[in-house]
Amino acid sequence: MFDVRIYAPVFLSNHFHILAAACTQAELSRFKCFIMSNIAREAGRLHGWTGPFWDRRCRTISITDDAALLDRLRYILEHGCKEGLVHHPSQWEGVQAVSALVEGLPLEGFWVNRTAMYEAAKRVSAHIREEDFTTHLQLELDVLLCD
Repeated sequence: MFDVRIYAPVFLSNHFHILAAACTQAELSRFKCFIMSNIAREAGRLHGWTGPFWDRRCRTISITDDAALLDRLRYILEHGCKEGLVHHPSQWEGVQAVSALVEGLPLEGFWVNRTAMYEAAKRVSAHIREEDFTTHLQLELDVLLCD
């Protein structure tokens, strides 16, 4: 959907970080809006929450050299450990890049096409099953190149 290269994500209970690159700022902005709005809608649906979900707007940090790139990557990979929640970053049970980068394990998830589900429910009076609108996905991380 977006021309964005993803190198390393980590998702925690109240925020996330993604080391990513896009050809344009507009494309990166659309990508961030898509991610944040869908997380907010799903969390609201699961927990019955209404109103604003995110405490503040998403922040983009420009990376200007290899040292800054490695610093951001280290920051993302250390999540869970630096807070004292796990002993090794791969033990983090949420979405994280360590297992994919070190062990080659796929980042897997699923996508529920709520728009198609909603449209089908308007046309059909029978019960609509969420699993009929669910797709299994794998995210392949892009290779991060440094000098």
